[in-house]
Amino acid sequence: MPNRLTPKQAAPLFAGWPETPIYSCLSGTMGQLIGTARAAAAVIGDFAFLAGQPDAALLTSIAALQPQIVVPRTEAWAPVITAAYGTRVRRFERYATAKTTAGFDPRRLQQLADPPAGVQLVALNQHWFNVCQTLPWAEDFTRQFRNFDQFNALACGVLALHEGELVAGTSAYSAYPGGIEIEVDTREDYRRRGLATACSAQLILTCLGRGLYPSWDAHTKTSLALAQKLGYQLAYAYPAYLVAPSR
Repeated sequence: MPNRLTPKQAAPLFAGWPETPIYSCLSGTMGQLIGTARAAAAVIGDFAFLAGQPDAALLTSIAALQPQIVVPRTEAWAPVITAAYGTRVRRFERYATAKTTAGFDPRRLQQLADPPAGVQLVALNQHWFNVCQTLPWAEDFTRQFRNFDQFNALACGVLALHEGELVAGTSAYSAYPGGIEIEVDTREDYRRRGLATACSAQLILTCLGRGLYPSWDAHTKTSLALAQKLGYQLAYAYPAYLVAPSR
């Protein structure tokens, strides 16, 4: 039966899979590893990454964690995922970017980081960490971190303020020693004003200055287009499964 795994036990099953939330789990920084000697799930936030031999019992074991996005390493998992979630699951494509800094142009990023008139970019500090936790649209900027001290030690974030109010931001969805997985969001009434671009460009510059790799994995083609504008390169598209909450 699937049980909690140590990073050492799970590492062979995830070896060579370049998804940084998996790095977070394998480093013991955050998330959980669940499985057997033959199959494992790296579960962090809304995500469950499945590796090894397809195992229906593993999906049953992680059900209580309610992952909303399930990512299988191989196509062999597809029928098992479909059988486990039935009509609650929908297959879609995500887009992985190459894990390289070669496409980043600091001068170009500085230009993109210039916010629209009336908007101020600020670092995600203790005050704003607390604020993000009270706003449903911004909670993923901090949700995976135990407290601000852990966030400050491992990650960073850039927020956009208008008249002192938080309206957009870019932060770490997850973190591991040496890098973060980027999370971007804008309050609905402030979208399409260039705020995501400005915040993201500044966050990339901040990460590079701190020796952190700012990984970007795109949920949609719109997210991919923004990533490419910032200097990321598409590595490959891959299947994922969106799971509706159980009733």
